[in-house]
Amino acid sequence: MENFSPMSHRLAKAFKFLELQQRYMVVLYHTKFMELSRYTPKIIASDTLKCAKFEKGLRPRICSMVTSTGYTTFANLVAQTTKVEAHLEKNDRAYKKKEKKNDIKPP
Repeated sequence: MENFSPMSHRLAKAFKFLELQQRYMVVLYHTKFMELSRYTPKIIASDTLKCAKFEKGLRPRICSMVTSTGYTTFANLVAQTTKVEAHLEKNDRAYKKKEKKNDIKPP
């Protein structure tokens, strides 16, 4: 990679990785994480470091639930995160549906 991109480009990508936060779906965050992690090989040299960085960028609501699942590998962390996100979305949809059903408007 060093032969094909200028140092300024590699540094810009490394800083983007360091500041990366989940904004949308976990799958999109994971994709961007993997894409940018190529520019910081020492930061993600082990599964432990990779997990710590991935977890640090998760939305607080998801992060708090994932940390209690006891994942053992990066792949397991990503799988657990995806499951937690799906569970939260399902609960949110059910809550909104119930809220809408109970919303009684005056005549």
